[in-house]
Amino acid sequence: MLGAVFALSTVIGPFIGGFIVDNWDWDWVFWVNLPVGIFAVIVASFKFPDLERRETAPVDILGIITLVGALAPGLLALTWGGTIYPWTSPVILGMIAFSAIMLAAFIIVERSAADPLLPFGLFRESIFTLGSAGLFIMAVGMFGVIGFLPLFLQAVMGMSATNSGMLTIPLMLGSMATSISSGFLLKRTGYKPWLVVGPPVMAAGMFLLSTLHAGSDPLEAVIYQIIVGLGMGAVMSNYIVATQNVMPRSEMGVATSAMSLFRSIGGTVGVTMFGALLNRRMAAEIGMNLPAGAAELLPTTNANELGNILLDPELSAIIPAFIQEAIRLSLENSITYLFLIGAMIVAFSLITSVLIRKVPLKSAEEYYSKGHEELMDISGGDAKGTKVLAAEVPDE
Repeated sequence: MLGAVFALSTVIGPFIGGFIVDNWDWDWVFWVNLPVGIFAVIVASFKFPDLERRETAPVDILGIITLVGALAPGLLALTWGGTIYPWTSPVILGMIAFSAIMLAAFIIVERSAADPLLPFGLFRESIFTLGSAGLFIMAVGMFGVIGFLPLFLQAVMGMSATNSGMLTIPLMLGSMATSISSGFLLKRTGYKPWLVVGPPVMAAGMFLLSTLHAGSDPLEAVIYQIIVGLGMGAVMSNYIVATQNVMPRSEMGVATSAMSLFRSIGGTVGVTMFGALLNRRMAAEIGMNLPAGAAELLPTTNANELGNILLDPELSAIIPAFIQEAIRLSLENSITYLFLIGAMIVAFSLITSVLIRKVPLKSAEEYYSKGHEELMDISGGDAKGTKVLAAEVPDE
């Protein structure tokens, strides 16, 4: 249900955003969130269940600070490296070193925290570890590429912002189809078939996206996005379902949020990494597609900025037609190259799906039984052995 709601909101959002950009000022895409957010806060305040409050350990502030300290400079290094600064510049090397130091600090802090942001004991469960890795890999490939699809639809295929927003709807419709259907069918099929089928289907759809060009029929983009969505919906929720199925109820919340964290980090890394890759590819394509010396006349080789030039009637009017076509061809080749790389990354997540072991789904009785909360050590006295749920241990 959560996956379906996420998919539905993601369908509506791009359409509304495109309509706002086409008919109002672009900054209204930010202002429109204020009344929506206020309404959500009011509804949650009055309608959310009033659960009994329990005293818990203090919030892991140091864990949050060190995690942000590890991620932010690392992402900036990926963004700026090879574009604004050389990879060997003191700025890039310094950010990489600082990121590594903060990552080490995060690990140290989490080992001693009373209520850690990321309990490392979760990694003893292989399904959690593999599922987190699978979510991270898929998010890198998917969010890193799909984020540039509107730029392709508008600057390369010539669509308006509203139409490009509408054309991304099939992606989430496909995701809703498999997300909802897998939820209903899990009791019969288990989660394993969905995890194995999802990555290759999604990779196939992204490969097909890499075959698009300026003259492609919009229907092709619709069909290919549906395929990507079908693969995405089959996998994203079911990695978490597989983990929840083997976790005691006391750890289900932190395990779910930790996996969501890995998915979010993967998406952020993907957008950053693919953005840097796009700009480097764009610079190379501009050099190949423009006559010698013409590239130096452009104000920038940044893909997003050049795409905005093509979309701005006033700016594009002063650029010769052959230069516009060269920019459009360079954008086409650069973004479809990203689709191809994304397809390979997403396909790689199949390895984690295959390695995740198949465990029968909990019954309602097992889920709510107190015995299911308890862990039994079946390692034969080895403190480092695998811990499993008591309900999973055969009677013999």
